[in-house]
Amino acid sequence: MAVTDCTEAISLDSKNAVAYCGRAFFNIMKGEFDRAITDYTEAICLDLQNVEAYSRRAYAFGKKGEFDKAITDYTEAIRLAPKCSGAYYNRGLTYSKKDCLNDAIADFTESIRLAPEDAEAYYSRGVVYGKKGDLDKALEDL
Repeated sequence: MAVTDCTEAISLDSKNAVAYCGRAFFNIMKGEFDRAITDYTEAICLDLQNVEAYSRRAYAFGKKGEFDKAITDYTEAIRLAPKCSGAYYNRGLTYSKKDCLNDAIADFTESIRLAPEDAEAYYSRGVVYGKKGDLDKALEDL
């Protein structure tokens, strides 16, 4: 139903970036990542400042295992909204999946600086410290 409504909104106004983002979001929920990426790409073409589209397209790329593309999109989201702790956190998760552990730690640290109440960022940084064998720092975060 929701995808149909967004598709109808797009057919009425093909320059409606919000409708593309909406349809993409519902496609992610259905596990249709290629369709989501296509719609987020269209939303970005219509609005190059659309932080949500970059962040969510990054998520879809990550779900497909396309980590370099995900990192590129999270980096653009951070450039557009440098105080968005979630983009740092999610890029950190992506770096961790690529075993770029120092980059992951740097991003989790920035996420913590921006949102010190975010327990998940401490936990994730602790896990990465553990992967690196730095157990004292891992225990401190965990």
